[in-house]
Amino acid sequence: MAENADHLTRLDSAIGDADHGINMRRGLQAAVAMLDETDPSTPGAVLATVGRAATRVRCGGGVGMTNFITERMHH
Repeated sequence: MAENADHLTRLDSAIGDADHGINMRRGLQAAVAMLDETDPSTPGAVLATVGRAATRVRCGGGVGMTNFITERMHH
């Protein structure tokens, strides 16, 4: 992801606000740090942790999919 963040941002500039790569990189870096700190033991806990990390760093519109996944875990 880190290697392609600038490319994703350039692609997003054609159809959006040119922040997708930046937001994805920031969100994934926060997710990795939080996963290292919490060491979740189940797949659901991993997804919930990633969702919390993404919303804490305000990943922009990219956080929508994470919220969708997190909500589905509870159904």
